[in-house]
Amino acid sequence: MSQEERLREKLVKIREILKEDIGFEVYPFKVQWYNEFVDKTYQLPYGMDTIAVVVISTPDMFDKAFKQYLATGLYKFTENPSYEALIYYLEQVQKILPETDVCYYFDMNEQNKATILTQTAAHIAGGAFYYQRKDVQNDPWGKDKKIYGFSFHPRYGGWVSLDAACRRQPEQRRYIDLILSVVREALPKNSFEVYDFKTGWYNTLVDSQFDLPYSSDTVALSTFTIPGVFENAFIPFLCKEGVSVANDSWPLFSKYYMEKVQRNLMEKLHLNVTDEDILYPHIMLGRGHPLILVQTAAHVAGAAYYYQRKNIINDPWPEDKKIYGISLHPKYGGWFYMGPVIILRDVKFSGMQEKQVEDVLIDEHKKIELLNLVNGNWSNQKWRDVINVVKNYTDEHLAYRMSYGSNRATLVKTIYNDRCKNKGIN
Repeated sequence: MSQEERLREKLVKIREILKEDIGFEVYPFKVQWYNEFVDKTYQLPYGMDTIAVVVISTPDMFDKAFKQYLATGLYKFTENPSYEALIYYLEQVQKILPETDVCYYFDMNEQNKATILTQTAAHIAGGAFYYQRKDVQNDPWGKDKKIYGFSFHPRYGGWVSLDAACRRQPEQRRYIDLILSVVREALPKNSFEVYDFKTGWYNTLVDSQFDLPYSSDTVALSTFTIPGVFENAFIPFLCKEGVSVANDSWPLFSKYYMEKVQRNLMEKLHLNVTDEDILYPHIMLGRGHPLILVQTAAHVAGAAYYYQRKNIINDPWPEDKKIYGISLHPKYGGWFYMGPVIILRDVKFSGMQEKQVEDVLIDEHKKIELLNLVNGNWSNQKWRDVINVVKNYTDEHLAYRMSYGSNRATLVKTIYNDRCKNKGIN
């Protein structure tokens, strides 16, 4: 598909939302045309070939688009309901075209200047002629008199509003943040955390056998659960699904919410994440070969520091002793649980800045203490509290975490009977 065809396709999508019959008109223009007209203070900092569109509200907008917005029930009763309506419609554009940024006519920059001169934009886009003093040959006004310009629409005269210019400029950091918000929206609050990273960062830290088979600029997401997950998400899931999930409760719980994430990304951003691109930590490719090293992923994502023997300068252990590493969260210490990694195979970000994960154990003696606690008596849980934490697991949550196989299945059935069935929640 040619660039011109892609542009036409995107304009069609924009006009499907900003329809003429509900009071909008949309006119495309090149940033170069606009920047040649305006002072440097107002120039758009984008490539000259960047395509933008200016949106004009016609007299029908109030009775059609505005009232349709009120009917959604989303009105927040602010001082500027027309702003609200405009933002609502342009957010719909951003959902189907995530790479689109929006400059509103009421936005101001750090110098308290308008971010976009919409009358100029509408003029060079062919939407409305911008009449200004500089175009009058026989100026009848005195030099000291300020004369403001004004735009006239060929059909509606002055009965229009010049609303916004949409820049078709990929702003990858903003797009990634949008993806993160859509993912988090699909997950229960106070239950999950999600962080982005590049697969290239991960691959530089792992042995080649664990490499992720994606280009180095591919964006991925590290997910994990925090202490609130048991009450806020797992118990509601169990009450909904019943004891049928008892034998495989946590993997099924993870899959349930990852499917919600997949649906949300498709519905909100038209971003397809396949089942193959969700890497679950419990899946093994062979003995000692997990599908994904989730602790390394969380480390490069800046979420939780992965403490390993290789980082200890004065190694106190015998050479032949196996010392397992462990991750610590800066707020929850060891009271969190690694979840799936989501690969966004169609999202690349070459300019993503590397994350600095917080090292909460600056002193090497504390790091050695942590690794000794983990490798000496992992089940006594002391390693989880090697730093002061803001929250830990409930007794029920910890009992679940420390149970395995048939014992866990029995516990899940007991929890279901106590927390769901006996209370009539299902």
